Amino acid sequence: MKAEILSAEIARRKARVREAPNPEHTTKLQQSEAKNDKAQGCVRKGSSS
Repeated sequence: MKAEILSAEIARRKARVREAPNPEHTTKLQQSEAKNDKAQGCVRKGSSS
């Protein structure tokens, strides 16, 4: 469920960057992507244990 929320947030932020590519939007997109990568890493590590 959290992965779906993060994916939706990233899609929203990507659209915002396409519409108005300013540093604030780009930074927030990068932060969301990093959060998503970290969350997916935890899921992969947890599922292999």
